[in-house]
Amino acid sequence: MEFIDISQIQTDNKYLRLDTNVDMLKKSIETVGIIHPLSLNDQNQLIAGGRRYTALKELGITQVPFIRIDKSEKEQELISIDENLVRRDLNKLEMEEALSRGKELYEEIYPSAKKVEEEDLTKPEDNEIQTDLPNEQRSFIDITAEKTGLSKKVIKSAIDREEKASDRVKEMRKLGDINATVTNEIIKLPKDTQEHVADLIKGKSAKEVKE
Repeated sequence: MEFIDISQIQTDNKYLRLDTNVDMLKKSIETVGIIHPLSLNDQNQLIAGGRRYTALKELGITQVPFIRIDKSEKEQELISIDENLVRRDLNKLEMEEALSRGKELYEEIYPSAKKVEEEDLTKPEDNEIQTDLPNEQRSFIDITAEKTGLSKKVIKSAIDREEKASDRVKEMRKLGDINATVTNEIIKLPKDTQEHVADLIKGKSAKEVKE
C-alpha cells in the first residue's frame, strides 16, 4: 500500500459521490483507520473511494493510503460504476443510467459474456444467479444481481427504461410526472411515438396507459 498527499488527487470523475453525509464514516476512520485504500489511476485520478476521500479530507488527514489501478479507461469506468451500484445510494434514475452504461462497458470488455438481451427471465431457471459459470461468460445482470442483491428482473427493467425511453419520457420521469411502472408501459412503443403521446399520459395510471 502506498500513500499520497490528498491535495494531489484528482476528483474529476462523474461517478464519484462527494456530496454525501460521511459523519459515520469519519467516526469509523477515527476509530479503526482506513480499511480500504482509495483507488487511483496513473494520473492520480480517483477511480473508487469518493466517500472515503471526502471523510479523509474533512478530518484533515493529508497523507492517505491508495492502490494504483492499472486498467484501460473502460475498465476504470466500470470499476467506478460498480462501486456506485454496490453502495446503492443512487436515486432511481441515476441507478438506471449506471446500469445501462455498466452493461455497455461490461459487454465490450467481456465479448464472450452472455448478452442481457439473451436473458429469458420468463423462465424460473434463468432468474437464478449462474455462479457455476466463469465470470467472463456470465451476463452483466447476473453479475450485478449477485453483487447488489437486486433481482435480475429489476435490473433488466431498469436497463430497459434507460435504453428504450425517449428523451421526453425521461424528462417527465425526472420531473415526477410519471413513475417507473408507467414508463414500463410507454417504452413498449417506438421512441418517436413516445414523443407524440408523452403529454397524454401525464397523471394517468399504468393501467390507463396500458389500455
